[in-house]
Amino acid sequence: SRSAFGASVAGGRRAFFGWLTGAAKEKKASLMHREDGSLIPMLESPIPGVQKLAQQYAAHGQGCGNCRHPLIYSCPKSGFPSHCCEVCYNEDKTHQDYAPKLREVYADLVDLRSGRKFPEFEFPGPPAHEWQRSELLNWRAYLSDRRFNGQDSVIGNARTEEELEREAQSIRHISSVFTFPLTIAHAIYWAKVLGDPSRLDQKKDEEGNKLPWRIA
Repeated sequence: SRSAFGASVAGGRRAFFGWLTGAAKEKKASLMHREDGSLIPMLESPIPGVQKLAQQYAAHGQGCGNCRHPLIYSCPKSGFPSHCCEVCYNEDKTHQDYAPKLREVYADLVDLRSGRKFPEFEFPGPPAHEWQRSELLNWRAYLSDRRFNGQDSVIGNARTEEELEREAQSIRHISSVFTFPLTIAHAIYWAKVLGDPSRLDQKKDEEGNKLPWRIA
């Protein structure tokens, strides 16, 4: 029947695009991980731009801990060139505190150069109504209110841990573009509301709680 044929076509499309999505994820994973699952050091990245950034980081950094030797050893958890050797790496207990953030930076650099399509940068138009308010206290709330796209769907719709991780990455990408202009717009708006720009640090919500002067 026609309905059965339509369902078959729809199912085929879902399977096809699912295959494309899976292929894109596999390609991106191969740009950051070896076949055994270990992290590819940034200094050995197959992406020239990432490798160059790592070389600059290693060359212009302050050196390894107290010994100040060149950074030629890469942290296996973050991928960043972090120490002069494995011995210094193992002795440095503080590095582990920020290794997850460095790995996040590495993942974002790879993602931006992975060649995937970026629905995040297909920005929504103006609000449907002038009176429509958008939450400006944090990026996830704002981007969700304004219906920005994430990698999988509209920001705010992520449910699984994997979806939330990709959504967080999308938010980082978008916020890097909008941090400056939206912070300025936020300040201008509140300066108008308060009547005095010098009082920006005095704005409060309806319950009397002090509000931040920039989007967090």
